[in-house]
Amino acid sequence: MAQKDNASLFSKQALREALLCEIKAPVVMETHGGYGELYRRLYSSFRGVVFESNAKKVEHLAAQRPTWAVYECHAETALRGGVGFHLPVNFVDVDPYGEAWGVCEALFGNANHLPDRWALAVNDGLKRYLMLGRGWKSLAVKRFVGQLGNDGVVAEYLSICRILIDELAAEAGFWVSRWAVNSCGHGGQMTHFGAVLERGKAPSRAGGSV
Repeated sequence: MAQKDNASLFSKQALREALLCEIKAPVVMETHGGYGELYRRLYSSFRGVVFESNAKKVEHLAAQRPTWAVYECHAETALRGGVGFHLPVNFVDVDPYGEAWGVCEALFGNANHLPDRWALAVNDGLKRYLMLGRGWKSLAVKRFVGQLGNDGVVAEYLSICRILIDELAAEAGFWVSRWAVNSCGHGGQMTHFGAVLERGKAPSRAGGSV
């Protein structure tokens, strides 16, 4: 399973490299630090904060990045509590093993801590469960399953990701000025998407690609 998950590493890296170019002086928040591969490849020259629930991984992350704030915690709980925003975070990397929507909802629920312009990079594994016919179990896409059926949600999942991010952003007072999305990894089960968020109301013609 680890080998299948890492099949999308280069795609994850490319998306984040493009997004980093959109943000001046990035201050990074990683919601799932793992063993720090993306930090090693991309984030080592930046300030940041990282969450991780696995104690062994937290020990590794603390040794790897002594200048960062490192928290042993669950990302959703931390984000709902405003943890990590003592730093001027403007680049958020969400990379859970599985569905990312609960973390995204927690992040946008505390988006008052974020600046007027920031970037979001997400690695989402929900599609693998959709392919197994389990879409009705996800609160994030349950309404779409009712409209399109499980197979329809699989087919339209990239478009659904944009709809969900647009809704979360609007509720938090932001709009999506740049957007990129793709499926990759083993069997196309992983979904990577990235957005640049701007505070305020979207202009009538908005949402270029990253």
